[in-house]
Amino acid sequence: MQSLTPGRLARDELLDLIRSGDIDTIILAITDMQGRLQGKRLDATYFADEIGDAPVEGCSYMLASDVDMRTVDGFALTSWDRGYGDLAFQPDFSTIRSVPWHDKTAIIFADVETVVGEPVAPSPRQILQQQVSRLAERRWTGLTGTELEFIVFNDTYEQAWTSGYRNMTPAEPTSARKSILLVEDDTELTALMTDYFGQHGFSVEAVHDGRTGLARSLEGGFDLIILDVMLPVLDGFELLRQLRKRSETPVIMLTARTAESDRVAGLNSGADDYLPKPFGPEELLARIRAVLRRTGK
Repeated sequence: MQSLTPGRLARDELLDLIRSGDIDTIILAITDMQGRLQGKRLDATYFADEIGDAPVEGCSYMLASDVDMRTVDGFALTSWDRGYGDLAFQPDFSTIRSVPWHDKTAIIFADVETVVGEPVAPSPRQILQQQVSRLAERRWTGLTGTELEFIVFNDTYEQAWTSGYRNMTPAEPTSARKSILLVEDDTELTALMTDYFGQHGFSVEAVHDGRTGLARSLEGGFDLIILDVMLPVLDGFELLRQLRKRSETPVIMLTARTAESDRVAGLNSGADDYLPKPFGPEELLARIRAVLRRTGK
C-alpha cells in the first residue's frame, strides 16, 4: 500500500525497501527543545525484525539540554538531583520519509513517552498535538506557515562556541537581509510597502509618528530609513535635522509636497534622496538599492 501523503512512505513500502536492500538505516527522531532532531540511528533489518511496534529508549537529557547539548537546571522532567533516566520513543509510522542527505536511509518521527507509556507533555511534538486537539474540539483547523532563513559562516563550530556565537564572519556578506525603518503615518501604505519590500529581501520595521521614528532611528541598527514629511508629533524635516546631528544612516524622504522648495529643503536637511507621492513601488525599490550602493551599505 502506498502512502496518500506526497513524499512519505507507507509502512509496507518501507519494509519492501528494507528487504530489497534499498534502505539499510532507520533514523528514529524526536524534536528537542531547540527545534533540532535527536534520536537513534538503527540498522534497518534489526528495526524491521526485532523492534516492530515497540518503542526505542533514549536518555531524557535530550529534552533537558541547551544549544551546546549541555545539561541545564530548571527542568521538572529530569535533573542531576532526580537523575537522567530513559524515555521511550514511540514510532509514528505515518511520518516515514526517505532521507535525501544520507544514502539508503529513512527517517521516522516518534512521540516521546515515559517507559510506562505516558506522554511526556513538555516535548515539542506533544505540545503541537495538544494544540491540534484543542482546535479540533472547537471544530477548527489550524493553518501554519514557516519562514526559514539560513546564513552560512566561515567560522568553525569551535570558534563559534568560543565567541559566544557573536561577531562571526558570514561566508557571503550580502546574505543578511537589509533592514529598513519606515516612518509613515499612512497605515495602509505602510502595510503595502512592508509586504512588498519583504518579498524583495528587506526586513522592514514601521512606526507612525515622528517622535517614535526619531527614537528608533537614533537607536541604530537600520541600513536605511524611509521618512514621510507630514508626520504627527514631529514632522519629517525636523526629525531629519535632529537625526543628522548624531547619525549618517541613509534617508529617503517621501511626501505629497512636490514643490521644488520642499525637495531642496529635504536634501539640504540631509536626505539622500527625495521621492514625491504618489510613486510606484518599483521606483522606490530602485532608489533604495541605488542609495545603498552609493553609501556602501
